Amino acid sequence: MAFEKIRQSLAVIGQGTKSGVQKVSDGVSINNRIQAEKRSLERLLAVIGEQVYKEDPDTPIPGLEDEYEAVKVAYANLKSYEEQLDQAKGIFYCPLCGKAAAKGDKYCEKCGTCLIPGEESKGRRA
Repeated sequence: MAFEKIRQSLAVIGQGTKSGVQKVSDGVSINNRIQAEKRSLERLLAVIGEQVYKEDPDTPIPGLEDEYEAVKVAYANLKSYEEQLDQAKGIFYCPLCGKAAAKGDKYCEKCGTCLIPGEESKGRRA
């Protein structure tokens, strides 16, 4: 009899544990879906915001003037950093068409403009 009571008690404890673990698992799963939806929403809103900004970057939406200015500063910083990186890599750009060229290139691959310093004013093309 005593063993039967112990078995029944353990069965009840086991069911309670299983139920508790299932609730925790369900909670984690739902929380993961919530976080995924929040990330998706953040990306979508960023795309919408970028599009709104690019449509008219010089006319801020009322109340967002500081954010518009911060975006302009961030774009200017990115451009500066990209130029610094290009310079560090020895990359420069064709003065006529803007195509990237490597150090040592004599002519632009795209338009044929001479890339030799001092020669560009002569208008030579490959």
